[in-house]
Amino acid sequence: MALDGLISGASTRLVISDPVAGIIPILYLKSFSAHEGSRIIPDILMDGTVRLPKLFETWHGDITLARGNAVFDNYIAQQAALYYTAQNETLANIFQTITEQDGSTTQIQYNRVQFVIENAGDFQDQKSLTILFHG
Repeated sequence: MALDGLISGASTRLVISDPVAGIIPILYLKSFSAHEGSRIIPDILMDGTVRLPKLFETWHGDITLARGNAVFDNYIAQQAALYYTAQNETLANIFQTITEQDGSTTQIQYNRVQFVIENAGDFQDQKSLTILFHG
């Protein structure tokens, strides 16, 4: 089992970078998934060469973490306050670092992400929080 509690061959670390709140490490990560939203564009040249078959549109996914990170809780409360006062929520970047069992690492950056809190009014007393994101 990885040090962060994920049962996999890899250890995953997430950090959120927000222009207002700064750098926020995600502690107590339970799960993370990200999916590319793209569209297939059939563009086949006369010689059979396929050119630009996929148009990237967005990233979407979810983060589930155990409660206990006051910095992240405050960040989510700030985003909720902006939403409920009809102000623009700040867009953030997510940095994912994956460390494999052999020690090799992969880093992925998700830019201009907006968080959507699932069951936004109910998350305060729960033991975990699931956040959807779109970018």
